Amino acid sequence: MNCCGVYHGGVFPETAEQLMRSRYCAFVKQNVDYLLRTQHQNLSGPNDRQEILETFQACQWLELKVLSKNKGEKQDSEGEVEFLATYANEGQIFEHREKSHFKKMGPQWLYHSIIE
Repeated sequence: MNCCGVYHGGVFPETAEQLMRSRYCAFVKQNVDYLLRTQHQNLSGPNDRQEILETFQACQWLELKVLSKNKGEKQDSEGEVEFLATYANEGQIFEHREKSHFKKMGPQWLYHSIIE
C-alpha cells in the first residue's frame, strides 16, 4: 500500500489498474479526498463524502485480487478492471466483486462506473 502513496500525494496513475489499486488503498487508509478526486463527475452526489465516511466506519478492508482487465493502459482512453475485495463488517467476512469502467480525462484516470 505504500506504493500508492505517490498517487494519493498527487501523481496521476498511468493505468486504470493502478488507479483501481490506489482507490482500494484509499479505502484502507480512509482517504476520502482521494476517492472523491478520482471519481468521474457522473458519479458525484451531494452526500458522497458522508457515504464514504460511513463506509470507513463499517468496513475493514482485508484483501484485493485483480481478476481481469481490458485496456486501460497508458495509451488507452478507457479501460475495465474486474476485482474481488474482501472486507470485514461486524465480525463477518464479505466479498465485493465488481467490474469497473475507467476513463482517462487528460492525464488523469477516473473511476467512471460499474459494468453490469
